[in-house]
Amino acid sequence: MNPASYIFQEINTIKKNSSISGWKVGAACFWTLFFLICVNSVLALDWSDRKWVEAGCPPSVFGTWISDKTNNKNEKVLNIAMNRIKVTGNRNIEEEFSFDKKNIVSGNRFVEIKLQPISKGVKMSTYLKIRPHLINLENDSKNMNPDTYHCLIKVFQFDSINKAKFDKYSSWEIYKLKK
Repeated sequence: MNPASYIFQEINTIKKNSSISGWKVGAACFWTLFFLICVNSVLALDWSDRKWVEAGCPPSVFGTWISDKTNNKNEKVLNIAMNRIKVTGNRNIEEEFSFDKKNIVSGNRFVEIKLQPISKGVKMSTYLKIRPHLINLENDSKNMNPDTYHCLIKVFQFDSINKAKFDKYSSWEIYKLKK
């Protein structure tokens, strides 16, 4: 068999098998996309979500939140009041910001806040997007009352409003509600 006919024979074999494998690839892509759409829409909580409310979690960001880190050396406390946010680190280092409550942008998932620095060490304004993250049961408790849940939020920090529009965050952190 000469090399040219061998190549043509291999090409014909690939063509015959490609219609079957193309169908399989198409079906696999369809089911993967379908699964991702279904799962992704279920995972996102919002402030009025039934599970969030039933767990006794607050309907807004106001309150005292503790960083959800296993390392207590880096623990932070985030205190969100009516017009101020104070972040206290483990060495009592404080950063304090102010905001105008009427400029808070709130949707179902995110609360967006533009902060102006009050603390002397902080020089530039920052922008936050905050959303409910998860609801965890305390110590794998079987008791389903609101006192056994941890309400977790995810706080995204941005250098500017423009970066927030495109979700180019500079950092993010998870906090749980202090009860």
